[in-house]
Amino acid sequence: MRRTSLLVGVVVFALCLSIPAASAPSSTLRAVIDMEVVLDCPLTPPSPGDLLHVDDPTACWTGPVTGDINGTIAFWGTDATFVVGDTDYFMEVFTFEPDSGGYLYGVHQGVFKLKTPYLFSSKGWVTAASPEWAHLVGATYTEKGQTSDINDWPITAFGTKMTLTRATA
Repeated sequence: MRRTSLLVGVVVFALCLSIPAASAPSSTLRAVIDMEVVLDCPLTPPSPGDLLHVDDPTACWTGPVTGDINGTIAFWGTDATFVVGDTDYFMEVFTFEPDSGGYLYGVHQGVFKLKTPYLFSSKGWVTAASPEWAHLVGATYTEKGQTSDINDWPITAFGTKMTLTRATA
């Protein structure tokens, strides 16, 4: 009887170790952006303050976001962007409007290869948000993707990988 109780105890203990524990929601939201350059942007850029100036508030990269969070995002270039050789070093501000309501504003900087295969990546952060998204203020924003040929209109960047990662305590 003691052996059976011990065996049952060991089996139950092993099963407990193999069952994943309930955890808090992930601190990282992953999504995909299918965007293109448009001359009549459907969203309004955030006010980045005195340090950055949006070159043209009517032209932007914009498109739907799908994944852990869904909505529409738009990016505007700033005067902090510069080109060296075949590399565009860019800084942009963004507005993200989730389908569920509210907004996120942010800034990111990155590099864009100005020759095939037109790869880009960036990193930044969320600088402001509506009350329902306030927990994401300060979250890290990253994206990585590839555009279509920059010499052919419209320029697109379908399948861009995006993440929003909250800092954890």
